[in-house]
Amino acid sequence: MNIKRKRVLILGARAPVTLHLCRVLEDGGMDVYTADSVPYALAKTTNRIKEFFLYPSPKYETQEFINCLIQIIKNKRVDILMPTCEEIFFVSMYKDQLSAYCDVVVDDLEKNEITPS
Repeated sequence: MNIKRKRVLILGARAPVTLHLCRVLEDGGMDVYTADSVPYALAKTTNRIKEFFLYPSPKYETQEFINCLIQIIKNKRVDILMPTCEEIFFVSMYKDQLSAYCDVVVDDLEKNEITPS
């Protein structure tokens, strides 16, 4: 029986936790891709990923960032989007749009808002 390997795209490749996630998920049988807005990201060169992608600044070019993610997800047939670092907030804002293409591992932004007491 031929079982399809899940494909995961992990954002925030500069973070040490991303490198750890790459190792764990690849050991678990997933095809792992990483991406970041900085070109010299820590997880960029690990042999545990299939490919690294450079995306626009989520903070300053939000719509371009989201469009870039959608293109990566579609082109690589990504099953799961897993943001780390501050990308979580931007992905959360566009979760509905991104969820049309893959599973998005992020909570709703409204749940994370702090309300004054």
